[in-house]
Amino acid sequence: MPSNSFLSGIVQGKYDKTTHFTLSFVATLLALTVLSFYWALGIVFGIGIAKEIKDSLSLENRFDIADVLANTIGIGLAAVVWRIFI
Repeated sequence: MPSNSFLSGIVQGKYDKTTHFTLSFVATLLALTVLSFYWALGIVFGIGIAKEIKDSLSLENRFDIADVLANTIGIGLAAVVWRIFI
C-alpha cells in the first residue's frame, strides 16, 4: 500500500478528527438499532470520553477536546439522520 494512501493516513493519525466523526456517527446508528434514543447517544458519547481519558493517561498522548467535539458532531448528525429518515 502506498504511504500516501487514505488508510495509511488513518493509521498515522492524519485523519484523526475525520475518524472520530465517522466512528461516532456509525457507532451511534448501530447503537440506535438496539437501544433507546438517549441511551444510545449517551453510551457512544461515554465511550468517546473514556477513550480520551485513556489517552490522557498515556505519556505519548493527551486528552483532546477537538476529538470530543468531532465525536459529538458525529453523534449529533447520526441522531438527526435517525430522527428524520428512520
